[in-house]
Amino acid sequence: MLYNVKAGIIGLDELGRQYANLLKYHVKELNLIGGSGRTQKELLFAKNELSLEYVYPDYHQLIENHDIDAIFVFCPPDQKSFVTSKAIEAGKHVFIDTPIATNVEDAKFLIKTAESHPSQISMAGFPFRLNSSLNRVKEFIELGKIGLIKSITTDSAFTHGISSRYVQPSGSFFIDYSLNEIDLILWLTGENIKWIQTNMVHSDAHVRMLTESGALCDLTVFGHNERQDSSLVIRGTDGIIKLDNYNPFVLDYSSGQDKLSKRIFVADDIEMDNDYLHLKHFVDVIMGRASNTLKLRSNSKALEYAIAMEKSKVLNQAVSFEEKH
Repeated sequence: MLYNVKAGIIGLDELGRQYANLLKYHVKELNLIGGSGRTQKELLFAKNELSLEYVYPDYHQLIENHDIDAIFVFCPPDQKSFVTSKAIEAGKHVFIDTPIATNVEDAKFLIKTAESHPSQISMAGFPFRLNSSLNRVKEFIELGKIGLIKSITTDSAFTHGISSRYVQPSGSFFIDYSLNEIDLILWLTGENIKWIQTNMVHSDAHVRMLTESGALCDLTVFGHNERQDSSLVIRGTDGIIKLDNYNPFVLDYSSGQDKLSKRIFVADDIEMDNDYLHLKHFVDVIMGRASNTLKLRSNSKALEYAIAMEKSKVLNQAVSFEEKH
């Protein structure tokens, strides 16, 4: 068993820098010792600001470094599946940010590579599954406090308001701005989607999804990445749960005929930093202290639905998954 994870990072643009600082200064039992970048700015950041022992202009050199146990991948989205597969084949644990690919075929290729190396940890993003308030929401649902889910309403600003972060453009604003919210719907309902209908209103997309049990999920995908107030509202047969992104410590909950009441959940700031929790979980899984709850397949499923939103927009009709699932 490892006593200290020696890590390298591929890609040090805005998003890579954000994660590199967390890895370098906040994540225990992890030692960031190497990095690779495509530009002189990235290489200078790795050498001068992070003081990394190994700095390479070619990511292959980082992957082939035998001192490194784990690789964090933050290269452009269209390169992620290939680069991550190479790291897995080189015997590294891998952490890859959302999205894991820009098409379903590349995502499936990466998943096949990861599953053929079961002794290595392959983790992909939806850090909001680790958020304490959202876990309390899921607990309420699983305990039946609001009955069966009838509808979920939110928008692409919800998770961004909880944890603002740079988005690497993929070429599709559905992939760029809706993956976290799609995954929340899948995670909270525990179901697949039967069909998706996208309607455009100016630069925003209004998406309706129907789950396998008949819950209607409405998601507005904004054509920008600006931080703004937003809510997640879950209506059940016996109650309602509402969580605001501007105050994620407070959960509004009502059941039956009760009036709306507030239940406050207190957490330290670092415990509410979803990216930090994501990285900590990765290390905990490598160390054998936790099971991997953020596997590649969940990321691939959300990607498939984001691409279906784009397809529905182009065809101007609903896209059905009944035959696939």
